[in-house]
Parts: sequence; structure tokens; C-alpha cells
Amino acid sequence: MTKLARFALAGLAFAGILCGCSLETPDAGPPDTAPAPSAAAVLLKKSMDLYASMPSFSAVCRVTFPAATGPIYETEANPDQSNREQVRKLNFQKPNRFRVVSSSPSGFEITTISNGTSVLEYDNFSSTMPITDSAPATIATADSAHMRNPRASGSPLYAFFGGSSRYGELVEDTIGDVSFGNEERVNGESAHVVNFRAHANFGHVQALIGETTGLVYRIQYDGGLPSDELTEHVPGKARLLTVAASSRNTPRWTEETYSNMRHPASLSPTAFRLDPPKGTIPFDVRVLGKKIPRAPVEDGTPAPDITVERLDGTKVRLSSLKGHPVLIYFWIPWNATSTAGLANIDEYAAEGLSQGLKVMVVSGENNREVYAHIKENRYTFPAYIDAYHEAREEYNLVTFPTTVVLDASGNLVEYITGGMKSLAIRDALERVGINLG
Repeated sequence: MTKLARFALAGLAFAGILCGCSLETPDAGPPDTAPAPSAAAVLLKKSMDLYASMPSFSAVCRVTFPAATGPIYETEANPDQSNREQVRKLNFQKPNRFRVVSSSPSGFEITTISNGTSVLEYDNFSSTMPITDSAPATIATADSAHMRNPRASGSPLYAFFGGSSRYGELVEDTIGDVSFGNEERVNGESAHVVNFRAHANFGHVQALIGETTGLVYRIQYDGGLPSDELTEHVPGKARLLTVAASSRNTPRWTEETYSNMRHPASLSPTAFRLDPPKGTIPFDVRVLGKKIPRAPVEDGTPAPDITVERLDGTKVRLSSLKGHPVLIYFWIPWNATSTAGLANIDEYAAEGLSQGLKVMVVSGENNREVYAHIKENRYTFPAYIDAYHEAREEYNLVTFPTTVVLDASGNLVEYITGGMKSLAIRDALERVGINLG
């Protein structure tokens, strides 16, 4: 400390004595340092930087789903073990051109293509039209319906292409440590299982990463399924307790195994061409960004008439329900807020049935994914598909869920956007003569 500094500090101390205060010299203590990353975290970041540096990449991924779930195209008519598997072919070109084709032995196929400007998604098994949207900046931030859904084409691997600078977007390190699991020998090199908790829809992850190459040979994840103890504490979810109790001894891990990995990869110039299926016109969801979530008509005036499809393909017009109060719940299966409200809607449908209430639970997603979610949770409400996005257009659907209540004459009574709105829904139903217990 310089003489000037000592003099100044002494002066401050003297002033403190004069004013009856004490002045303590703060203890500098140890310098602020972040804890050193674990060896497992170092290997994980090394792998992420490898994938981020790849100019191109191709691989074949074999996916095995736990018996309790399966791919989104699982149907009641075809629940055999072939539908517990999926083969994905991934082609990628830096920074944001990619093609992911996910197929099952039964012939079901899901395709997602990004040409660097736009992304196109479609399948060969549902009545849902192809969807186009803006391409993500990188495959690491791909957020389309198929790319974020582990039961469609979603995978934790995509986050690796963002590099270690996006480590915090992959790893939820506030929940658990990044640690090593077993060591294995793969393709002539030592590989370590790296355990971590992931963000998004993947939950606990175990990634088998080559110690020398940094390549990911296998990824396993549980989808964030709660443990038995956590499940027991989910309020008001008796169905979940039943499902958990029946599946406690059932493997719940999804496993992705990668082979034929090439980097750089030799890719066809047409690999990323946006070619929708013949006879289809993709729906461009970017037009929704020009809308705001507002009621389609004034309260007390006739609501737009729409046609939707039951899960068996039968068409139903909203106007056919005139003479009854109607509750419409618009939702999407991959949105947690949407799905959280379904249990309440199921209760409203059951309680209001004797009072003449008609319920329509409508989703624009493919009917097999909707069916799988309803079957898994044992819901009994009438479910419908907005196959041609007529309802989305007519009802300005930007926020999900959106709940609409109509009176017996088909007039709009309430237009409610967002979740956690049970009080508003009950109030609207009372206004149309439906009194819930």
C-alpha cells in the first residue's frame, strides 16, 4: 500500500471515530474463481466443439423407444415391437442446412428439411398438411414440431452442433453434476459414458463419447420422466399415479445408436431441396406471426363455423352442435401448457354432459400423436383434428391453449388464451347454463 493510500485510510478511520462509527478494513478473501469443470464436462465440451467445427456430417441413427411410449406413429391397430424402433438418416451442412428422415419398419416416415432459408416438415401417414417455416440459425436451435419431439425426430445430438459456447443450452447443471459412467471400447478407441441432465424434452442423458475422436456413438435419455417419489406428489393426477405404478419395472430409456458417421460428408446437391409430397400445398406458419391472439368476432355474435375431423376421419361441423353450449379447447401435444389443461377439460366434459354441454378438443397435429397422448392419459373427451388448419385461421390461433365458449345459439361468449385459466373457463360455462361442481 502506498504512503498516500495509508494516509487516506487513516483519515477515514479518524473520521469514523469522530462520528461514533467504526471502520473495518475488508478482508479481501480468496479471489473469485469458477469451479473447475469435471473431466466429464471437459469431454462433453470437446465433443460439442468437434461437431460445431464440422463443415458437413452424415450418419445413420437407430432409435429404440421404451415400451411405454414408442414413436408418434404408434397406433392401437399396430402396437407390435416393430413400432418401438426407428431409423433416422441425418445429413447436415454447416451452418443450417439439414435433412432428417425418420422411418419405421412398418413404412411410416417423418421428414424435416432445411435449405438454409426455410424448413419443411411432413409425414406419410397423417392427414396433416406439410408445414413450412423459417430455417433456424443452426440445427442446434431447430425448434420445429418434429425436431423438438423425441418421439418424432428430436435428439440431444443437435445441440452438439452449437459448440461448447451453447453448453448451458444443452446441460441443466443446476440439477445435477456432469459425471462419468461406464467406459467402453468402440471403433478401436476408449469411450466414456457422460451423465448429465438436459434441458427441453430429454431429461437425464447418458452420452457415450469417444475419448480421442469426440464422436457420439450412443445417447440414452429418459425424457424427464419423474421418479416414483416425484410422481406420487403430482397433485390431482390419479391417472399419472396409475401409469407410473404399472411401468415402474418397465425400461423407460430411449436409446439412439449412431453408425456410418462421416465428416466431412459427401452430400448430393439436391439433399436439401424442399420437395413436399406430390399433390400437397405446404402451410406457411410464418403468416401466423402477422396475427395477434384476439377473438375472431365480438362477444354475443355468431362464431365462425369450422369443420374438423374425428380421430377416425369422420368430418364434423361446429354448426351441427347448435342447440347446446359448446366448449372448444385448441391445443398442441408437444406444448406442456396445452397438455396440462387437458385433465380439467376432461372433467368439464364429464360433469357437463348431463347438462347438455358439448366439448371439442381440437389439435392441428397429426392424429396418431393426438391419439397416443389421449390413450396414455385415458381421456374420454371428444377429440378432433384441424387437418387443414381451418380452425387456426378462423379463430386466430397464435397462443396455445386457446379456449372458446359458445352459447346454445352458436354465439361467442368467451375467448380465453393461455393456460391456467380454469376459473375463467368455469365462469364462462356458468354464463351459458353449465354449473360444475
